[in-house]
Amino acid sequence: MEPLILKWLEGSATPDETQALNAWRAASPENERTFRELSRLWGAIPSARSAETVASAPPPHELMARAGVRRLSGHTTLQRRKWLRLATAGGAVAAALILFLVGAHILGRPDEPIFGADEFVTGPSGVSTVTLRDGSAVRLGPRSRLQVMSHGANREVRLEGRAFFAVAHAPEHPFRILTSAGTVTALGTRFDLSATGDNLSVALLEGRVVLSTPGSELTLKPGQATRVVDGTALPVGRIPDRDRLLDWAGNFLAFQETPLGEAALEIERLYNVRISITDSALSNRTVTATFADRTLDEVLRIVCAATLAQCSVKSGNVTVRPAR
Repeated sequence: MEPLILKWLEGSATPDETQALNAWRAASPENERTFRELSRLWGAIPSARSAETVASAPPPHELMARAGVRRLSGHTTLQRRKWLRLATAGGAVAAALILFLVGAHILGRPDEPIFGADEFVTGPSGVSTVTLRDGSAVRLGPRSRLQVMSHGANREVRLEGRAFFAVAHAPEHPFRILTSAGTVTALGTRFDLSATGDNLSVALLEGRVVLSTPGSELTLKPGQATRVVDGTALPVGRIPDRDRLLDWAGNFLAFQETPLGEAALEIERLYNVRISITDSALSNRTVTATFADRTLDEVLRIVCAATLAQCSVKSGNVTVRPAR
């Protein structure tokens, strides 16, 4: 079924193929999870039109040598075996997916991250996206360091600098970010975090997080923010300017089971368009995808595919309705 999913994501599936795909998705929760995972990966790699370039790139070990990588990080083997069968099924697009999974994202400018063993470091002007083994997405800001402390049941990372986290939902396995100023714990949520020495700031867009410091424990709800100054936690308040919170992240979006209505607001902000969703039930369908330096058309194609919606754009206005 993967070749048909890839064909549909490219926008080249026929009406009969689309109907067959929809029936397959509805047949079982596992089928739907497979579809959403492939859609998420599609949103995280370069667009299909550049797939031939990715597929013909030098071998991964040569790419890693060029990037100054001394050893493979654990996350680069993410679900490798599961997706290897796509190599013969999906042509160049499948090859692009596989290359993404084994570390193709190390390609880029010198100011992009240096990848060590589960450690990600950006330079003075570097801003980059990291996908962790559990599916969580992190947008790492300049002069920042993210260290993966543990995988599996204990999801822990250490941050020095600034990052936006879109944490994969796994209620039985809390996600902890360790900093010198305190620990932020999330079950599945999206938030902006900046940590330098004994100072920290956190702003929550979606979900719930708990900030623990030696002298206090604070719970944040969506739209709330707080800071730690010289080791002392300040009272929780509202995010002062939510629309500009992620200006530093550039052309970037990350959703983790985010309702379409909420995702639409962020797409509007980033691309300066107006989005109208014609069906209230459609607004509650969820999106899991990460977009970095993608066009509006590319974002809409993936978001509408993931939510079984039909999108049309006219004069800066986007209309989203249930797919026929």
